[in-house]
Amino acid sequence: MIKTELLTTFEDWMKLMNQGELSNIGLVEGVVLFYEREAVKQGAAEFLKTYQTLIETKGEMSEREILKQVKINQTPDLIFEIGRFQFSNGETYATLTVWRYFETTWCREIEVISACTVKDMPIDFLTELDTARETWANIASEKGAVELIRTLYTEDCHYFNRGTLYSGRENLQKVYSYMDDERYSVSLSAIYSFPVNENRIFELGTWMTNGLGDQYLAIWEKCDDQCDAVESPKWQMRLDSNW
Repeated sequence: MIKTELLTTFEDWMKLMNQGELSNIGLVEGVVLFYEREAVKQGAAEFLKTYQTLIETKGEMSEREILKQVKINQTPDLIFEIGRFQFSNGETYATLTVWRYFETTWCREIEVISACTVKDMPIDFLTELDTARETWANIASEKGAVELIRTLYTEDCHYFNRGTLYSGRENLQKVYSYMDDERYSVSLSAIYSFPVNENRIFELGTWMTNGLGDQYLAIWEKCDDQCDAVESPKWQMRLDSNW
């Protein structure tokens, strides 16, 4: 039921955008947009302007598909989703979305869009991500927030939690300072990982800490040999969100 409702909301918005109407239906007022590696855009005006430019250069949007959704256990008003759609020039774009039930309708609170250039998940990506997740959990549990953010997050990293976007390593270190408690222990497991291109993966997964758990959303980015990641091939999080 909810999957159909979210699909319909996106498709109705998509039709209006294709007709040249900058519609903010299904968007929260302060909606956040990540487009490729451009600066983060915040607010409906910037969100719609970016999509409008894409439509003008690539053609109308169509073929909307939801690949995976997960409901947040701690609140019925939040859903994480990975999807995709096409432009009329044939290009496929992946979406990573946080949906929030606001007043009487489901609205997009944060969205990531990126051109798809990989059709299937390479086997080595799965192995590399398993290692990256395990390393993330080990560092978070044993060394704390400062070392975790330094090694497993990009310099332009972001964390989205309960309507607030935290940006930059220094801010994330403060938000994650609870990891410095010696009793803290955490694990990550993937529910669905979607390869966007050779250097970017969208992921939905589950975190568990001290007997509690829920879902997370992440963008994994492969970085070059100069980054601080401790594994090679090197993957870091650019965006992390949970509840």
